[in-house]
Amino acid sequence: MESKTKTRLGLAIFFGVIVAAVGTVVWMTRHPAVNQAQARAMKPAIEAYMHNDIAGMGLEGDLDARLKPQAFCDPDIIEIRPDEPGWRVGMMPFCASYARRGGTLLESSVGYDVVVAEVVIRSGHYQVVSLQVGSDGYDPAWVHANFSSLAARWILSTDPPTAPDPVSQARQALGFPAGTPAVQE
Repeated sequence: MESKTKTRLGLAIFFGVIVAAVGTVVWMTRHPAVNQAQARAMKPAIEAYMHNDIAGMGLEGDLDARLKPQAFCDPDIIEIRPDEPGWRVGMMPFCASYARRGGTLLESSVGYDVVVAEVVIRSGHYQVVSLQVGSDGYDPAWVHANFSSLAARWILSTDPPTAPDPVSQARQALGFPAGTPAVQE
């Protein structure tokens, strides 16, 4: 009888340790909850602001200026926090420059960066008031100062958030049909 009790106790401890380890991993790898409807509603204003101020953000590519390249960003919104009178939106955008050379869509990838935007509602629409781009290399001090602790941990992890290539925006703006491949220049 005593060996059955020891076996049960040993199994209970073993499974308890497993449950605690899984719980710890889940807790450590969780991400900030984002209201996806609000993020989708904000995204066009953020994309437009980034498109219009790409040079000021230091995220333009290196395509030949004679081709009149345009830069686009696809922001992956990773957190939205209330910040009166609006919201502080943390994101990880993927930015690239595109240009047309004849029938070819050229792309110069700029890559990922961490960005925080101040967004408000004006005249019933979301509007970006300001935007801050993080320092090169995801400086931990900047990330922790500008994101929640949960988002900062995710950004600085070995598996940070990513965003898709904004090539679909470039295709539309430069008059290419959907599915046209972008050629790295």
